[in-house]
Amino acid sequence: MNLFQLFNKLKEINLKDDLSRLEKADILLFCHDVDRSITFNSKAYSPLIDSVRDKLEAAGLKCISIALPFSRLVSQRAHGDVIATNKSYLLFLIKNKINKKLKYNYLK
Repeated sequence: MNLFQLFNKLKEINLKDDLSRLEKADILLFCHDVDRSITFNSKAYSPLIDSVRDKLEAAGLKCISIALPFSRLVSQRAHGDVIATNKSYLLFLIKNKINKKLKYNYLK
């Protein structure tokens, strides 16, 4: 894969990142797009995770939903205003690859 092809692949990835919206919560819930199989009130809804979230919030607990890496159903597109971590995760992967490569070359 040449650099041009790699750049085009990266453009296809949703690099939305909402980590600045992360705040203190009692419960963190993690979910991927494939789990959000239902549309409820015009938003993607996970029958398992979001129904548990609704019950926990009804009991007075503060919940935050975090999308697993490279999810597209985030923010207002999903029930519970889901937080995306796509850009942070991609940067972590790139830095990790570079660090491993540098460490490997240093040890040779």
